[in-house]
Amino acid sequence: VVDKRVHSVFDSLSFQEILRHRKIDTLIFTGVETDVCVLASVMQAVDKGHRTVVVADAVASSSPEGHRATLEAVLPRFDQQIEIIGSEQLLKAWPP
Repeated sequence: VVDKRVHSVFDSLSFQEILRHRKIDTLIFTGVETDVCVLASVMQAVDKGHRTVVVADAVASSSPEGHRATLEAVLPRFDQQIEIIGSEQLLKAWPP
């Protein structure tokens, strides 16, 4: 568990240390505030060179318009850096 006090989880040094220590290169994002916290974290993941996956049906926002715009307009612009998948697709690909 990593506590964060700002929008992006990458501002937590303990989170970054966990990634380095465990040699994690792929991040799968779920969470709340698609258009704020999730977006901030996803963009930093891309900037840091991580394989970045957003599970579209496992993110939500208090702003339906912001949520929809993030999933339909913002994230697809980064189609070479960000994969957008559904939870069913994720579970099928998950190792047994």
